[in-house]
Parts: sequence; C-alpha cells; structure tokens
Amino acid sequence: MKDYTGKKFGRLTVIEFDKRTKNVSKKGKIYYSYYWKCSCDCGKETSVLLGNLIRGTTKSCGCLDKELREQRIKEKSEKNFQDLTGRKFGRLTAIKMEKKVDSQGCSREYWLCQCECGKTSSVLKNNLLKNKVISCGCIVKEKASQNVKKCEKYRNLNINKEGTRLDHLSNKVTKQNTTGVRGVSYQKRNGKYRAYIYFKNKCINLGEFTKLQDAAKARAKAEKKYYKPILEKYNYKNKKLKENEEEFE
Repeated sequence: MKDYTGKKFGRLTVIEFDKRTKNVSKKGKIYYSYYWKCSCDCGKETSVLLGNLIRGTTKSCGCLDKELREQRIKEKSEKNFQDLTGRKFGRLTAIKMEKKVDSQGCSREYWLCQCECGKTSSVLKNNLLKNKVISCGCIVKEKASQNVKKCEKYRNLNINKEGTRLDHLSNKVTKQNTTGVRGVSYQKRNGKYRAYIYFKNKCINLGEFTKLQDAAKARAKAEKKYYKPILEKYNYKNKKLKENEEEFE
C-alpha cells in the first residue's frame, strides 16, 4: 500500500493511515476501503476514504462546503436585497436589517420590526414578505383571550346539556361537504349517498341511499328524532334546524 503521509489534498494534509474496512457488494464480491487520518487547515482532524482524497471529492473536514454555502447565500442576499425600512407588514413596521446565524450556521437576513403594541421583534425577511409573521405575537395572545371569553360566554349561556353542545345541533354545511347537505356524504366506491348524524359524541349511521334527496330526508328525520327533543326540553331555538325541517316536510 502506497504511503500518503504528508501529502496534501485541498485543505487536508494526510497524517497517518487510519483503518481498512471489509465490504461486500450486492453481487457478493469482497472489496476493501482504506481510510487515512487527515488534518484540515482549520485545525480539525477527520478520517477520509482514500478514493475521495485522490478524486478530490473530499477537500476539507466540511468547513469548505460551509464557507461555499455561506458565500452563495451572501451573493444571493446581495443580489436580491430589498430595503424594507419603513415598510409595514400587518402590525409590524421594519426598522433595520440584522444578520443572524441560523441552526445550520449560515448567516440569514432578519429585520428588526416595531409592532403597533409597542414591542420590537426580529423577523426573518422571507416571513415578512410572505406575511407569515404580522405581529410580535400580540395577535395570537388577543385571539387566545377572545377564545377564553367565548368559552366563558358559552358557560354563561349554559348551552352544554347532557353531554352535547346545543349550538352544534344544526344543519349548517361545512366547507368540506360536497353534497350540500350536512350529514350526507357521497361514497365513490358504490356511488351511493351515506347519511349519518352526530349526537352526544357518537356517530349514528342512517344508511346508504341511491338518491341524494332520500339521504337528505333521512338526515332531516334523524334531526327531528335526536335534536328536536333536547332543543325543546331546554327551550333552545335553532333557526337553521327549523328551516331544514320545513324544507323536508
């Protein structure tokens, strides 16, 4: 085996032979891999496959790739630089640019922003331009506070009865619904319409129908059976449900 001690490959200087490993190819052929311990110009030591040294595939301990990556990001940043000073993004107003290092050790472009609430925060440029961040976090806090008030409102209205929310007992169609009737879905496997209803945290299957109108009638009938008694018991009026009953009388 040839001695490579002292030879230089890129930023790597060979110190000594490290190890030989035995490998088996997919066809069952045995071959050996030789590794040499090298010292990088940056001061770190690393063990490198001899073939990678000779071919120039590995030229450093990894620092060269990091520097090249940083250089590409810097060049791209300079080329695409946008002065955001004074621009407004939601509640945020950009004050000045800041350079910060990300989790991969690369320098990234951030902007120090002043929020309408008075606080300042540092936001990644792309997040500002794509409106992913529009406040220092105060909007999230406000929404959380609103949700708390909403829950308190529901508790005050006392609409949670017998394990179910009375305001949820409606036929209001969700965005995911494709049939136009709540509690009715189209089954592609057999071309039929499945009718169902949720009551007291349980899904009750009402059957499958060839026609949408029949499935809708089954759903309306189930609303009368399950929803109407509890709504009347607690004198809770549901306008949407009432309209649905009249439609399928």
